[in-house]
Amino acid sequence: MSLSLKELLKQAGQLTKEEQLELISCIADGLRSNNSPSLENKHTITEFRGVAKNLLNEIDATEYVNSLRGEWEERENKLREGL
Repeated sequence: MSLSLKELLKQAGQLTKEEQLELISCIADGLRSNNSPSLENKHTITEFRGVAKNLLNEIDATEYVNSLRGEWEERENKLREGL
């Protein structure tokens, strides 16, 4: 922690509870208005649908990729047979 931050915390500790709450509110408002990238780039849970399915079943990543490739080859073969 920097010396100036320690000093700010010391001074904030001398404020009344109401003043401390107002200080917190002002800081939070300032952070919101800065359009921080960490606040803007939030994703919805639906964007992660299907991501890392193999982790849920404790399947090895290589096995998982190989099984996907096998599925793709099966689909290609079925399509070729159908043509």
